[in-house]
Amino acid sequence: MSFRDAVRTLANQIEERRQHVVTEEATKQALILPFVALLGFDVWNPAEVIPEYRAGWAKQTEKIDYALQIARKVAIFVEAKGPNETLTNHDPQLAKYFNSTPDVKFAVITNGIQYRFFTDLQERNLLDKKPFFEFDFSDFTDADVAVLERFRKEVFNAESLVGFAEDLVFLSALKGQFMTLLREPSDDLVRFAVGAAGLVDGRITQKVVDRFRPLVTQSISASILAIVGQSFQSAFAPTADIAIPEPATEAVVSGEEAELTQSRIVTTEEELRFFEVVLHAVQEHVPDPAKLRHQDTERYFSILYAKTTGWFARLIVQKGDRKMIALRLPIDKVLQVAPDNHRIDEAPSWMGTCRIAFEDVSELVRYQDVFIAAVQDVV
Repeated sequence: MSFRDAVRTLANQIEERRQHVVTEEATKQALILPFVALLGFDVWNPAEVIPEYRAGWAKQTEKIDYALQIARKVAIFVEAKGPNETLTNHDPQLAKYFNSTPDVKFAVITNGIQYRFFTDLQERNLLDKKPFFEFDFSDFTDADVAVLERFRKEVFNAESLVGFAEDLVFLSALKGQFMTLLREPSDDLVRFAVGAAGLVDGRITQKVVDRFRPLVTQSISASILAIVGQSFQSAFAPTADIAIPEPATEAVVSGEEAELTQSRIVTTEEELRFFEVVLHAVQEHVPDPAKLRHQDTERYFSILYAKTTGWFARLIVQKGDRKMIALRLPIDKVLQVAPDNHRIDEAPSWMGTCRIAFEDVSELVRYQDVFIAAVQDVV
């Protein structure tokens, strides 16, 4: 099983267990130890997972819940809290453990669902006030999984991870700055764009800046869409006539690559029409229609119910504008309720279980019973 699939499996387990978990001890056993095992640590081996670890110069009674060891050296502290506790309230407690143990570079605080990862980027051997990474099992992306994968025991490298953590912080700050600039171009950015394009002669006054600001904003949006559209076209999977291998998810993807992947994703009008068709068909057949949502990736556009792993239908457009709906339902069950059986066949494992070929989204209203059966399979 790939790491990504293992994360999704654990997310499903957490979703099922969390309603039964009410104490901190139950959180450790049912939610946190499975996470530690996901990272490749033997939770029954005290040479790898040390419970109730006394950190540095902390008092005898002050112990961190788990110390994760690699090659007999503590690599990560894990502090556990109850499933309904707000983690930010306990960051100072985590700092006390971390600051007293200079050799440990990473500390995590968790309630079994949300995980906050800290290090010492601001001042050496002092825990940062803000986490450099947060992972939420109730809402995560493939990019989040790629970052989490760097903490697997077999690939863990403290030195490179510190640099990677710094990159994540810088990347987040730069991304926020660019988002602000692109949505509301500053005077300096407008002057630069107008000047570089040679649109006016002489000095670029404030009046000129105000005149061109809406045009610069529009041109930025148009340029981004053009770039993303080109990347999107080149990223489609091959046609069904070519053998499609299982996606290689075992390799660790850098944070920069994950961010670039996210930037290439654009939700099209056709995908939104697909979501409307499915929503109209299934919303009366689920306990809470508000939990129906979509998630876009480079390879497919998924419709989910309640949780990230609860997808039940995917729109996939391949080269040559070949379109299909991928489902998790067994093909024999789909054939029982679907019209146009000649359009239905088994799907490659990366897609799901079966697929339905179509030419235009408007055709999909005929498959309402299929979508109802698909969503009921994950509710």
